[in-house]
Amino acid sequence: MMRRYPGLRMGLAAIIGIVTALSSGVAASQAPPADGLVTEVRGLLSARYRTTLSSQVAGPIVELQVEAGDRFEHGAVLFRIDCRLFEAQRAVAVASLAGEHRLLGFQQALERLGTGNERDRARAEIAVARATAELARLDLTVSLCETRAPFAGQVVERKAQRFEHVRSGQAVLDILDDRSLEVTMIVPSFWLSWLRRGVRFEMRVDETRSLVAGEVVRLGALIDPASQSLRIYGQPLQPPASLVAGMSGTVRFADSGSTRSAAPLIDRPPATPAVVARPTWTVEEGVARPDWTVTTPGSGLP
Repeated sequence: MMRRYPGLRMGLAAIIGIVTALSSGVAASQAPPADGLVTEVRGLLSARYRTTLSSQVAGPIVELQVEAGDRFEHGAVLFRIDCRLFEAQRAVAVASLAGEHRLLGFQQALERLGTGNERDRARAEIAVARATAELARLDLTVSLCETRAPFAGQVVERKAQRFEHVRSGQAVLDILDDRSLEVTMIVPSFWLSWLRRGVRFEMRVDETRSLVAGEVVRLGALIDPASQSLRIYGQPLQPPASLVAGMSGTVRFADSGSTRSAAPLIDRPPATPAVVARPTWTVEEGVARPDWTVTTPGSGLP
């Protein structure tokens, strides 16, 4: 004879209802925020241009005036390598080219007098071309002894010292452009239903407690399938001089509209109360049976 457990069926039904309610809550939390609501993520300030300058020729450093934290302008000389050896080689190439030009002139004169031949003239022309190419190579080598700033910015770190002998390709300075900062954020991928370029935001910087306005300028090209997140990039609008690369803060998006006007942001609404299931035990014929009641905290229900 099969025994029936009415209390167990009621408990299972209540559990299914709880799971359904929680699933609905999760789905609701993933919907775009309603107008006037605030959506927050963390943001990191970083320099858009940062690079490591290396020596392009081997030799001792004869000039290195900048220190970590120093500012420089675009085109300023940051360091120089001793170039006397390459300059001497260039002087030899200049003299060699002049000699080849004279030999070519002699061959051309002999050919006009009818005593020269075309083969000697061709050899002289090839020699001039070879000497010209060698001089161009040494001109380039001499120019590489001096390294200029590719942009205006600051020195992050000195990786070599003055009078140190460096090899070709060895790092000397780490620099960044502190005037072109951007905000990097990682947001849920379902935000793409409303997130676009030009969307405005406000960032509360942790280090300075200042409020900086900005807008989204680029969206990441790849969504992380594990976390369902996307990297996006924003640009501060009229950033204060106190901002430094590496600062972080809370980025707030005002509403889900396409224009994202710079209206004052309101506080985040309180979270939806959790659903709670409590059993009430009754004893019938000596058997305890649960009676499940689904309640919401603060609703006044038992």
